[in-house]
Amino acid sequence: MKRYLIISIVFFQFIQYGYAQDTSSYSNSRLRIVNTDPDNFDVKLFRSINNNRSNFLNKALTVTDYSVLPAAVIIPGGLFWYGRANHKNYDENTGVLIAFSEATSVVLTAALKYIVKRPRPYISLSKVQVRKGILSDPYSFPSGHTSTAFSVATELALRYPKYPQVYVPAYLWGLIVGYGRVYFGMHYPSDVLGGAVLGSLSAIGIYSLRTEILGFKNRVFGEENKPDENNFDSKSIGIITGGIILFSGLNELLFKNNNKINIGFEPVSKEGYSGISCSFKYSF
Repeated sequence: MKRYLIISIVFFQFIQYGYAQDTSSYSNSRLRIVNTDPDNFDVKLFRSINNNRSNFLNKALTVTDYSVLPAAVIIPGGLFWYGRANHKNYDENTGVLIAFSEATSVVLTAALKYIVKRPRPYISLSKVQVRKGILSDPYSFPSGHTSTAFSVATELALRYPKYPQVYVPAYLWGLIVGYGRVYFGMHYPSDVLGGAVLGSLSAIGIYSLRTEILGFKNRVFGEENKPDENNFDSKSIGIITGGIILFSGLNELLFKNNNKINIGFEPVSKEGYSGISCSFKYSF
């Protein structure tokens, strides 16, 4: 655990130093838009992804982007209640550990955002392709969507190392979510990398404390001698993968059919920060 802590401190210190160099063109005004891109690989890679538009990616990445919140609820909740109802202690405990991993990731992500305070690309760069209807805080590093997805995927990999059919799709989902955050103009690639590292470290940290966490859970339910035995079955896979696909698709469909938010893409070029770089079209 100490080794992972040291690695994470060094990584984030390096990233923060890089951002200090990256934002020097803002003249100490973190919300001032710049007309000339900083000359670094991070921004160049951002531009190559953000400018590569297609109707297929617009629709597909919207679905995966919307999938993070429902998946973050359905996967741990579904595993917990399925395991508890069917006496699958290992799946029940996995749901608990995923929930703790997600919570740790969210807290650390929020803290880092307000320590680093890196402006999002659509705030600091000109002519960024951004999806309409996105509400967000103004800070970019690290990517919260990515850190949440990777906290789930890494916890699944640690709990089910012999079942790649569980964690490989979860990591693939996390990678697509991260790509989408750059595609939508919300994050730089390094924000996504930082989120992936942070989410993974959160899962590793919670996994290392699994004995204490699960012991506390068992005491709460009055089940001190309940074993953490791996009795995994294929129905658990359905909860994990089906939860992501079904609820992300349903979420996207509800947004689209309600017409409360116009989902589309437009180049954003502002003369300063105006609170949010997207437009809303209500049809009450």
